[in-house]
Amino acid sequence: LQMGTTIDIKNGGKIISHGPLKFEGRKNNPIIFSSSDKKGQGILVLAEGERSDLNNVDFNNLSNPSHGSGSVTGAVTFYESPVDLWNVSVTCNRCEDALNIVRTNFKIINCNISQKQSEAIDGYFVTGLIKGCKFENLGNDAIDVSGSDLTITEVFIDHAGDKGLSAGEDSRMTVSNVEIHNSEIAVAGKDLSTVNINGMKIEST
Repeated sequence: LQMGTTIDIKNGGKIISHGPLKFEGRKNNPIIFSSSDKKGQGILVLAEGERSDLNNVDFNNLSNPSHGSGSVTGAVTFYESPVDLWNVSVTCNRCEDALNIVRTNFKIINCNISQKQSEAIDGYFVTGLIKGCKFENLGNDAIDVSGSDLTITEVFIDHAGDKGLSAGEDSRMTVSNVEIHNSEIAVAGKDLSTVNINGMKIEST
């Protein structure tokens, strides 16, 4: 998809892709996925190892897709499908996670997530970099990973309903230059996880 494209997902519709996504918007002319009737589901990518690349894309007002007899938890989900996200916004979605990434690797650069009902990023068995991102007004955790290896740098978190950063189930998290404000818990490391922090500012938390 190219800049300026708007896709309105309605009446329980959803997008399930068995190939990688290549979305190229512009800062002042992003690609937009939304649901005007608040009944549209989100996007599930099952690209079997092929890398997706999304730049300047907005996802808003979506719910988690159901697929066959099951469902996923994220408005945008990459399952065993590597992805690079640049300047992506995920806001006001109606599901457990804004972004769910499972069993793959990723980069999330200069992205913004505001998700009042739920978590921002939920990762299972992933390797990734999160850099220059903002997470605001969250119902739950900002970044929550299990069995994963994550580098987090230059990140701003404000009003996380539970944890700013959460590493669980033998995860490794390397953190630098992060600010966490007005949240319940700044950092949680549990279940044999290791969290290394160099430069963190915590206020009203």
